[in-house]
Amino acid sequence: MNCAQKEAVCHKEGPCMVLAGPGSGKTAVITERLKYLVEEYRIPSDQILVITFTKAAAMEMQQRFQKLMKDEFLPITFGTFHAIYFHILKNTFHYSFENIITSQEKRQYLREVMEKDLPDTEQTEQILNEISFLKNSNIPIETYESISIESTKFKEIYKQYSYLMKQNQKVDFDDMVLQCYELLKSKSEVLARWQRKYAYILIDEFQDINPIQYEVVRMLAAPENNLFVVGDDDQSIYGFRGANPNILKQFQKEYPKCRNILLNINYRCSSNIVASSLQLINENKNRFTKKIQSFNEKGEEVILHGFASEEEQVENMIHLIKQYVGEPKHSYEDIAIIYRTNVGAGYLAEQLMIHQIPFQMKEKIASIYEHFLAKDIISYLQFCKNERREDFFRIMNKPKRYLSRKACEDTVISFEALIRFYQDKPFLQEKVKRLRYDLERMKNMNPYAAINYIRKGMGYDDYVSQYAKEKKISIKEWAEILHEIQSRAAKFDTIDKWLAHIEETREKLKENTERAEVSSKGQKKAVFILTMHGSKGLEFDLVLIPDINEKNIPHNKAERVEEIEEERRLLYVAMTRAKKRLFLFYISNAKGEKSISRFLKIYCSGSSTISSCSVSSRYSEKASAAF
Repeated sequence: MNCAQKEAVCHKEGPCMVLAGPGSGKTAVITERLKYLVEEYRIPSDQILVITFTKAAAMEMQQRFQKLMKDEFLPITFGTFHAIYFHILKNTFHYSFENIITSQEKRQYLREVMEKDLPDTEQTEQILNEISFLKNSNIPIETYESISIESTKFKEIYKQYSYLMKQNQKVDFDDMVLQCYELLKSKSEVLARWQRKYAYILIDEFQDINPIQYEVVRMLAAPENNLFVVGDDDQSIYGFRGANPNILKQFQKEYPKCRNILLNINYRCSSNIVASSLQLINENKNRFTKKIQSFNEKGEEVILHGFASEEEQVENMIHLIKQYVGEPKHSYEDIAIIYRTNVGAGYLAEQLMIHQIPFQMKEKIASIYEHFLAKDIISYLQFCKNERREDFFRIMNKPKRYLSRKACEDTVISFEALIRFYQDKPFLQEKVKRLRYDLERMKNMNPYAAINYIRKGMGYDDYVSQYAKEKKISIKEWAEILHEIQSRAAKFDTIDKWLAHIEETREKLKENTERAEVSSKGQKKAVFILTMHGSKGLEFDLVLIPDINEKNIPHNKAERVEEIEEERRLLYVAMTRAKKRLFLFYISNAKGEKSISRFLKIYCSGSSTISSCSVSSRYSEKASAAF
């Protein structure tokens, strides 16, 4: 161990804050310190609590500690914040696991509250995330201003949603933290019991803590304050959950006698990757200044490259993957492709399937064909071919035609029956006849032309624009999705072939998702497709980061300074997953629809740590010769 690591391991009592940069061996420090506390300082192991942010991390920490102790069992408590807080609540309120709300139940409750006004899936998730943020930040609902929907409406949803949970005796993970905070604050005897139980507390990934979690930890650690926290403010990327990197600075102020230790040697990345990632993160103002050094040699140059389209970007990533695995001792599982969100990974997954390159995911890839806009388009095309009843119900009022389901009571949709149903309403008869005419015209079109006809000739674009206006959502984002759907359809000469391709893609993604759920580390040699959030804690020999464009990273919803800084931290986390080779890609076309991210512009100057900055449909010799 280096000097800083030894200092952290040997720390005994009182507060200590360890700033641990990427690849600096923080897990080893925590497990070695646990051994030191037990063997050298004779601390009873049942008085030690280790808190992580995920169950997987807690299990890994426990396994590494047991291996260090040669599998000798010691009753140290390892767990997540939620598991520990639920344990405290269970002992007081006699909760059972049946009281914990499932993800499915959350969405069911929200559907009950929203009734017919339920937004699309993406906005539903935004509302649930906002409810979580509100609880974790301990913000009174009366003063909160929603960013998803109109604030008055959000407050009403929140109150009704909370009432449903209480009525059904359900708690979510955020409630566990809040209720634990209120319990310990109001019941001094309960607090004293748990303070005696956990005399030494160690927290991993401390930069991800939210204000309520922090307050509970402070209460538990008092009065001895044997609080050992390990984190890196440069890797704080969970602001949407209420995480706040400023808590690290707050910790210093609230514990002025705390020991501060910096783990500044990166054992993971090459010197070139460390230098380029530091050049990026040094642009953030609200951070601890750190001089990180690499333990490794200079290594390959980091490559920055631009493409004229997503197709060219993906084509060249596939070329790089094939080139890499063609070299001796190189394998698919050494490669990670890291996107800002899983929405961007759908087209790549399709192309990897076509090229028979195996891939695996930690998270489900959000296929563009699962977006409600795509489902509408697909239903139009399926109905004009197969006349399925469920497809007709989806499209009959998109755009608004004022047709009723009561007119479609037969098991088979009949336009003659529809016309007879509306015999006393000539206006609606004309709507039905026009729809029949449009669908007949589409049957023999190629899918690109058919989609264009749906959008422009049948008024679907106008319908979507009006819907976005009602929901207070930017139409630009939806317009881009429709353009993307149409572009993908252009590769197929018949509607049947495109629909078959969509079904095959769905099935393969479903299979891959099921495998991902069984094992996040994967069960075969395959390229990893990850989001920036999902890549945290992992490392790979080769990392490709595509779509480093404005409005993607930083995300178009990031406006405030602190939001931009978190977006920069996200890119920093992604870059520091690379051990040996790192490629940064962006799209920049002549139309100016996409532009290079502001985060990359520092590399386009003469003082850049990165080798090239160019836009081309093929790699420069320098880039393609990287292997």
